[in-house]
Formats: sequence, C-alpha cells, structure tokens
Amino acid sequence: MASSSAAADREREYAEHTAAFRQERLELLQDITTLAQDAAMNFGSLNDNLDRLIGLTQSVAATRPTWQALARSTFGQHATEEAEPKQS
Repeated sequence: MASSSAAADREREYAEHTAAFRQERLELLQDITTLAQDAAMNFGSLNDNLDRLIGLTQSVAATRPTWQALARSTFGQHATEEAEPKQS
C-alpha cells in the first residue's frame, strides 16, 4: 500500500507541476501576443509618421520655386544665390 500511495503522490505532484507549467506557458504566450500587437501598432504609427514626413518634405520642396521667386523679387537676383549652399 505504501508503494501505491507513493506512486499516487508522484502522479499528483507531476500533475500539479504540469498544470503550473502549462499556466506559465499560457501567460508567456499571452505576454508575447500583447507585445506583438503593441509592436504592430507602433510600426503602424511609425509608418504613418513616415508618410506624413514624406508628404511634408514634398510640400516644402514644392514651395521652393515660390520662395525663390519671392526672394528675387524682394531682394534682387543674388538673394537666393547667397542663401543657398555652394555645390562643389
């Protein structure tokens, strides 16, 4: 009887450890899922911000002829030449 009781104790202990391990694994998988979702949202935000930055850069580039013309009409032909960096 002692050996069957010891065997039952080992089985119960094994079942408890297995259940605890499965619970920990489930919690880790939930944490990983949450982190993956957060990363996806952050990537989406980063992508949106990059799109906005590209749009702003294109808008600024599109206004360059306008501000050059305004500077030339206000300050003369050499106004924009002095303001722009020299290319080697």
